[in-house]
Amino acid sequence: MGTKIQASNLHSNVDTHVTGLVDSDHVKNRTGLFNQNSLKVPSFDSAGKAGLTPANGMMIYNSTINLMQYYASNEWKSIDSPPTITNITPSTFDATNDTITVNGTGFASGAVITCVATNGSTFACTTTFVSSTRVTFVPTSAMVSDSGANDKFSIRITNASGLASADLVEALDFSATPTFTTAAGSLGNIYETERGSKTFTIAATGADPQDTLSFAVTAGSLPSNMSMSTSGVISGTPTQVSAGQTTTSTFTVTCTATSAEDNSVTKTNTREFSIAVKGLIENTFSYVSNATQTWTPPADLTSATVAMWGGGGGAYAVTGGNYANGGAGGFVESTINILPTERNQNWQVVVAQGGQANGYGGYGGGNGGANGGSGGGGASFLLSPTINLSTNSGQPFESSLTYGGGNGIYEPTSEFIGKTMATHIVLIAAGGGGAGWYNLNNRHGGAGGGIDGGNGISSNGATQSAGGAGSGTGTSGSKFRGGQETANQSNGGSGGGGGGFYGGGVTYGGSGANNGGGGGSSFIGFADGSTSTVLTSNASNDSYTDTSTRTNGTRTYTNSKTTRGAGDAVRTPAETSNTYYDTGSGVGTAYGARDGYTERGGHGFVSIRY
Repeated sequence: MGTKIQASNLHSNVDTHVTGLVDSDHVKNRTGLFNQNSLKVPSFDSAGKAGLTPANGMMIYNSTINLMQYYASNEWKSIDSPPTITNITPSTFDATNDTITVNGTGFASGAVITCVATNGSTFACTTTFVSSTRVTFVPTSAMVSDSGANDKFSIRITNASGLASADLVEALDFSATPTFTTAAGSLGNIYETERGSKTFTIAATGADPQDTLSFAVTAGSLPSNMSMSTSGVISGTPTQVSAGQTTTSTFTVTCTATSAEDNSVTKTNTREFSIAVKGLIENTFSYVSNATQTWTPPADLTSATVAMWGGGGGAYAVTGGNYANGGAGGFVESTINILPTERNQNWQVVVAQGGQANGYGGYGGGNGGANGGSGGGGASFLLSPTINLSTNSGQPFESSLTYGGGNGIYEPTSEFIGKTMATHIVLIAAGGGGAGWYNLNNRHGGAGGGIDGGNGISSNGATQSAGGAGSGTGTSGSKFRGGQETANQSNGGSGGGGGGFYGGGVTYGGSGANNGGGGGSSFIGFADGSTSTVLTSNASNDSYTDTSTRTNGTRTYTNSKTTRGAGDAVRTPAETSNTYYDTGSGVGTAYGARDGYTERGGHGFVSIRY
């Protein structure tokens, strides 16, 4: 047990021992050095302290900082109780303007908060003294940029005395409020052909890279039968909307950033979006006198369903016991993708011209012979905006050749023939062959394909790899062009071949052998995208159906179908029961009757819907 020193004892001995207890600078007058119960040390402010001649062991009270100080090892040292930190609020920050409150004890004016990263990096923060139990600080910009690698920070407070508390370990977490990168407002349209296939993705950035982002619809509603995953993907098959109508759904998405270190720490942001579901839109194209028309898909359209009919072959309009009919046009249908570079761009649509009686073919349909040989029906084409033809005002067909019965009506240009199928040509619906000389029975033209074109009387239809073979004064079909009757027969001639991917052939065997032209073949891309494998039948050469998705270069085809029209005496085009068929399109001309087509086969028709 220690011995209590009485003040009287100190006084009785002060004269003996005062030498060395004080010096002339330390205490000028010992009066008041001691009182009854304590030892009183000299008081100086910081300016006065500077006037002292310090020596090891010297002790004063510094009135400026309100602390006892002693001199040792060539410096003044303060005597103080260390501050303590109880907690901080909030425990997260996401920017340099966030204010953090530190609660505890023993805080002094001039205290400084230092944040210590997990890798040992230190960041002195701007600190505001509130009271002995509270200070505030603002995280530095360096802490924000360093937070990816050093996500959590320990808090250290240092009073003006230089004494620091024990750290409040990993108390402050960087957790940034997420920032949406997907613009607010409309996400786009869902067209009829896109229901079930079109998706939207909500995206955000700016969070701590170690945090987890999640998304949820927190107000409003998505289109019916659609949902959003926590990753922000909106998918599903929305309820069908009536043709020509639009239903718009507006909804709010909340993005939540969850701390990887503490899943109780979250930051959120919200944004409002909308999606419009559109009822069926149909663009139709009938024959016009110029060779091409244009279709411009909307800027956000990803797919469309196209139905096309080729032109019917012609037949000479007479009466009597002898007869021959033009072959009917073929049919193609497929849902195709619309590439981003193709949206809001002009596609070319060529609607087939029906073959004319007594000579002229239409849009690739071959010419028939004079004095009764009729022209083959032209093909209908859908061409991507990359076709980019430089000649003939950008048209794929031109009026040029003279055969048999007269001038050809729009023969394919050489530049067009040389284009790469996988890049430029999307769909082709073939035309039917023209009828042979009217004064002979049963010289019908072959129907347009289908995979293959129908044979005319003694004339061959086209395939997926070659035109129908010709003979005599008739020529073989070729790419995009039907065969021709080249002679001006005095007693009649054969019918021209139907146009298509490849054209139908024409044969002429002399008097009494004025044959009907073969039908052309249709095109729905190549089978495997190689541009070398053509379609093969899964039913017969009359038709092809494929419900799967096939790829031809960058083009995809889904739910594809091609069907051959009727030949011989029937002359009925394919798929007349199709909802989008235009009555009269693709009909082969009947002998002895104009059928409302002025001695010409029925023109083609194109329906594009989405």
